Amino acid sequence: MKDLGKADLLLGIKILHSKSGFSFSQEHYIENIAETFDITNLPPVNTPLKRGLQLTKTSEDEVRAFDKLGLNYKSIIGTLNYISTNTRPDISSAISHVSQFLEQPSLNHWVANLQVLCYLYHTKKLTLNYYNIGRKNIITYSDADWAMHSFSKIR
Repeated sequence: MKDLGKADLLLGIKILHSKSGFSFSQEHYIENIAETFDITNLPPVNTPLKRGLQLTKTSEDEVRAFDKLGLNYKSIIGTLNYISTNTRPDISSAISHVSQFLEQPSLNHWVANLQVLCYLYHTKKLTLNYYNIGRKNIITYSDADWAMHSFSKIR
């Protein structure tokens, strides 16, 4: 084995080293995705999804109309999920919400994904930071939000 030194890039994630810890960035990846989906000229948004947005089940007519557009819903969800799990947990709730419609998406669901992407593009300089604070224990917090499933039988 050969020591190549500190890693600067791993799976498209830029690693920034400092005395206080590490920062992880996907700025370049987000820029490329924004260009792919042609959202670079859209105005900035403050949140991943509009406040109070209620996405609902799609009718068969809406599904057929969406299919005719040839848009790859699963691709944009996969892309956003990759970013969310690696460096941008701030969009996790939004991705969870729009992922419910993988099998029957509509144009409304697509537009919601574009808003998430637009949010990412205009906040692309945000990084995920891990600081060396001297502790050896990991502290985590979690929240389950079953109330988000207003149209399903999950309660």
